[in-house]
Formats: sequence, structure tokens, C-alpha cells
Amino acid sequence: MKLDFNRNLLGRHKGTVDFIVGYASAVFQDCGIYVRRLSPPNVITANDGKPDPTSTNFGFSFQNCTIDVAPELRSRKKEVKALLGQPWKHYATVVFMESYLDEIVLPEEWTLCCKNTIMMFAEYNNRGPGANTNRRAKLPSYKVFKSAAEVTSFTVSN
Repeated sequence: MKLDFNRNLLGRHKGTVDFIVGYASAVFQDCGIYVRRLSPPNVITANDGKPDPTSTNFGFSFQNCTIDVAPELRSRKKEVKALLGQPWKHYATVVFMESYLDEIVLPEEWTLCCKNTIMMFAEYNNRGPGANTNRRAKLPSYKVFKSAAEVTSFTVSN
């Protein structure tokens, strides 16, 4: 697997395969996340899960971020596709909230790997042409949160 994660001080991230990956609790706020591969689809996150299923405040949270194509590929934007994430191990947790999802984000958005089914992928109040949750893949433990109170535990304040 090729990993390619570049970060500069302005909070812009760009990469190709699983470029936000690992075992961690992390909140990404106000980030520009730019995908850089034409095909197959880019997978933005691969959360490693947690060793203790009862632990809280674990996983990746993305708040007020932008998912878009990298500037160097803008002229080929129609060839760029992205999935928000895949679980890497059991109890993987990823939440995208109040973020802009460009049309490059595929309607199914989430994918499975490694036969993991114990996970929690969620979205809340995203916007943009890739944010329509009506056509998402029917994965176990996928949620669309309906209120801010439901996502509070995934914000930096908690």
C-alpha cells in the first residue's frame, strides 16, 4: 500500500491511498483535504479501530473541512473519485460533520475492507454535491446524525 500524506502549516492535506490512517483520536477542523489520484477511487481515511470497545472519545472527526480535487488535477476533475473511508480494524470510528463534500465524493462514500463489520461511520449536516446521504452504501453501523447534540461527543470540546 502506498501512503502519501503531505501537510503544510495552512491545514491543507493531500494524498492518494488511505492518506489519513492510523490508531488515534484526532479532530480535524477547518482542513482542506485534496485527493490526488485519478483511479481507482481515493480512500481518504482508514481508522485502525480501538483495542477496547468500551473506551470513548476514539476515532477521526472531521468538522468544517473541505474534500476536493487537488489543484494540479482540476482539469481532469471528472476522472477523480473519492470514498470517505474504510475501517482498517474492528471498532473503527470516523465522523464527517458540517463539511463540504465535492462531487468527487462517490454516493456510496464508505467501503469495507478486511471483512470488518464492527464500526461506526457517521455524517452530520454536510453540504455540497457529494453530501447527499440518500444513496449511501448500506453498511453496518453507518449513521446520519440528525442533531448537533448527537455529534457533540465527536467535537474537540469533548
